[in-house]
Amino acid sequence: MWKDALLQILIVFLPVFMFMVWYDKPDRTGYSHIFIGLCCGLAMLLNMSFTTVNPYGVSLDLRHVPLLIGSIYGGIPIGLGLLVVYAAKRLGEIAFQWEYFVLIGFLAVYGTMLFTKKFDYGSRSRKGKLRFALYSCLFLALLQAGSYFASAQGSMSDKLSAVTGAPLIFVSAFIVATLLCVHYIELTIERFQLKLQLRDMSLRYDREIHGLKDEVDRMERLSLVGQMAASITHEIRNPLAVIRGFIQLLNERSPAEQKTYFHIVLEELDRTNLIINDFLSLAQNRTAEKELFNLNDLLSDLLPLIWADANMRGQIIDLHTDASLEPILMNSKEIKQLVLNLSRNGMEAMNDKGALKIETTNLPDSVQLRVSDTGVGIPAEKLKLLFEPFYTTKTNGTGLGLVLCMSIVERHDGKIQVESTVGQGTTFIVSFSKQSASRDSRQAAEQAG
Repeated sequence: MWKDALLQILIVFLPVFMFMVWYDKPDRTGYSHIFIGLCCGLAMLLNMSFTTVNPYGVSLDLRHVPLLIGSIYGGIPIGLGLLVVYAAKRLGEIAFQWEYFVLIGFLAVYGTMLFTKKFDYGSRSRKGKLRFALYSCLFLALLQAGSYFASAQGSMSDKLSAVTGAPLIFVSAFIVATLLCVHYIELTIERFQLKLQLRDMSLRYDREIHGLKDEVDRMERLSLVGQMAASITHEIRNPLAVIRGFIQLLNERSPAEQKTYFHIVLEELDRTNLIINDFLSLAQNRTAEKELFNLNDLLSDLLPLIWADANMRGQIIDLHTDASLEPILMNSKEIKQLVLNLSRNGMEAMNDKGALKIETTNLPDSVQLRVSDTGVGIPAEKLKLLFEPFYTTKTNGTGLGLVLCMSIVERHDGKIQVESTVGQGTTFIVSFSKQSASRDSRQAAEQAG
């Protein structure tokens, strides 16, 4: 009897061992309910094939353990499939007519249990699942004990004897084995989830480490640009001014057919001077003096200049300011340069019928500036390169304008973002933190005190 009980227990744990091996691979987890259903079906048939009959004619086995486990972790379709297999196998074992009624009653009760909300274990914790498995075991154990009593042959005393001893051992084994199966399956699932969490944390950590690295590389490149600017710009600017003066003089004294060439030379000299100015702005990357300003007032001062530039291009300016905008600490000269750079970038990205929208928004923790154009847009693969030194999407661009914008925003403890859709346009979003402004204001007050 003990050997038979041990064999039944080994068969019961077969699906659990196979599930542990199967569930270790992430690409298999989507089919785990089918796999455990098949394993439980095999274990159930083996349990029913190696059943033991005691002297009172009672069949003893643990067939209900894989049936219950497969139903819990396989879901309703798998549970119904196992129930069909169970019924087919059980029909081949029936020796007396009254056993048909016992089978029909069991199928009806178990089938109804499958469709109850109580059987929906998906949102349960491990303790909840163990508790549910225990209640199900006790219920099935009562049915099994009733089946033992009904199938026992002999007098009433013989029937009572039939449900004690070995049957009690098998019922106890049924409850313990079911709970252990649920416990180990839950441990396997939890271990796999922890493994995924560890992998995600590792990937996130790697991304954060590399993203720090990227920021350091960017700052080193900006520092290099600043060093270059500080060392060469002043030396280049003076001879360029002399060259431009002589070119203008030659232009005034040259024949009319040659003036076009001098005009081209002067334009290129002006472009060179613009590049030098951008270099100088980056080289002067120092703490700027700030005062309380309202961004709306600053935009009002710039609007005539922006309008003039837009009219020359045949474009329109759409200005929307938030009347509730709070003043923040800023260097007005630098912020004006930031707005002009973003506005001119937007205008250069549009055709003659384009519209540039400039708006301010008062948010709970920040003041936001948005500059939107209706231009060609920027592909996603180029967006991340916009603030790289010397990278430009323009044919005559220097690749330093947006680098300067980033530098200004960072000096104001702000953030700059870009949203773009190819064929529809681009929006630059600059956010100035109110907390940073409050902190700077307190520090200024303390220093003044």
